[in-house]
Amino acid sequence: ARRARRQHNHNHNHSNQPTFTMKRNYLDEAKDDTTTCTTSSGSETSCCFLHPIHVLSSGGNGGSHGVGGASVTSSQSAPLQSRQGGSNDNDAAPSETEKLISEGLQNMSFQERDVIYEEVHGVGRVVQENPEFVESKLSLLDRHLQLISNKDAYNRAYFLSRAFVQDRDFRLMFLRADQFDARQSAKRIVAHFEHKLKYFGMGCVARRLQWSDLTPDDKELVKSGCFHMFPDCCDSIGRLLCVNVFKYRTGKVKNDASFSRAFWYIAMQAIERSDEVAQRKGSVPVLYPLDTSYSDLRREVIREARNVVFDTLPGRVTGAHMCFSNGLVKNLFSALVKAAPREVRARTKIHGQSHLECQYHLNSFGITADVFPVDGDGNLKRKLLDERLQALHDDETERIRAEQSEREERLENGEGIARPNENDILCGRGSIRCSFTGNIAFTTLLETNLKRYQAVPQSDRASKSAITEDLLETLRANGARFLEYRKDLDDGLWYEVSRKTARDKIAMGFRNATRREKKKTNHHPSEEVVSML
Repeated sequence: ARRARRQHNHNHNHSNQPTFTMKRNYLDEAKDDTTTCTTSSGSETSCCFLHPIHVLSSGGNGGSHGVGGASVTSSQSAPLQSRQGGSNDNDAAPSETEKLISEGLQNMSFQERDVIYEEVHGVGRVVQENPEFVESKLSLLDRHLQLISNKDAYNRAYFLSRAFVQDRDFRLMFLRADQFDARQSAKRIVAHFEHKLKYFGMGCVARRLQWSDLTPDDKELVKSGCFHMFPDCCDSIGRLLCVNVFKYRTGKVKNDASFSRAFWYIAMQAIERSDEVAQRKGSVPVLYPLDTSYSDLRREVIREARNVVFDTLPGRVTGAHMCFSNGLVKNLFSALVKAAPREVRARTKIHGQSHLECQYHLNSFGITADVFPVDGDGNLKRKLLDERLQALHDDETERIRAEQSEREERLENGEGIARPNENDILCGRGSIRCSFTGNIAFTTLLETNLKRYQAVPQSDRASKSAITEDLLETLRANGARFLEYRKDLDDGLWYEVSRKTARDKIAMGFRNATRREKKKTNHHPSEEVVSML
């Protein structure tokens, strides 16, 4: 501001009718300070002194700096309104969403705003990775994980598949998401497994997600086209786009859990399938609520705010865009802006009003029409979505087939496997084993056949062995194996037990089920307990 005033005084002494040209160079969100200047002829004019991070030059109309910049002259009769990207020019006062974004920027230092501006426009600094640096950060991440005491889901995943949790590429995704801040990455990994266990259960916590992990409602939501995040859906510099088209969400989201599972599946598939360069550059969410009724939109925005997953997925948000059709919808999205982390809020740009105008402004940030999932009339590019989903399913099918082939080969050779299948039965004691999906299914199978097993006399061991052999064949036909973790090797692998040991485990399961049944039969509550009930 002082620099602007000095420039103004300089021009005032050299010209009777000075012309000031303001160039927005950094953040469009910074508010303008308006003052009244008096020319040598005695007339008053409105002069706008921008935030100090903006650049001021006198004389002529210079081009704008950066993407989406704008030049402003003092010949305008009214003070400038603070605008962002392609926001609605007809709104006289800034919306609640704009105020929240502006307040967040004002509380930042010049250096922080400078970094944000560069990242929004895709020219931010990327951490240079060399082998020594990466290995030191991986070692530091392991130490920070050990210092976190409350990490039940992480411990469960580590117990089931040490190889998956300690996979180098898996951990590097989280380090890149936090620019190699090992402490923050450790927190992100723990939160990641907590949410993954909550949404998908024990059978999926220690492996990559699959299409079969989704419920029919989840699959319908994915195929509707409301979420777009694919390796080929990138901006002009290679950042992953996460486009949320609210128009195709209405009426299809059954509950919060279905919303979270569908989004998690799409997001994790895109991040895991992307290359290292895209992971370093981060991702750009685009919220696109055009052509959606206010009542439907209000419900979806509240759901979105409740299910914010910025701190659980291994992706760094380097820019964000919101497209609105009117000021009422802007205020509605203030709840989502409040729920977003401080760094994401500061990187948010607002655009409006029509589809063409929004996509025009998105194009100025490198989000071109050929990769955007909606055309200029607001219609979903169904063919493009089908092609992306088909490529996703093809890659997933090939990966699962390769993993299954490796699993069978290692088991036949007596070698250990890195991760149990969700149908496998884990031998041993402990809450993790008892809560595993394969063990739960095994217990249910025993209870179903318990009467049949009890009907055979205790002396008829051949008939009882025949029942256990029949159940063993049924389990193996469903892809289930009896696995044990060998403490003597402690190599993080699971080994299949012999066929005789598997039959003994089934017989022991029947005996345990019989004991539990007798306890229930012989248990008689006292009169005092009955009266209390």
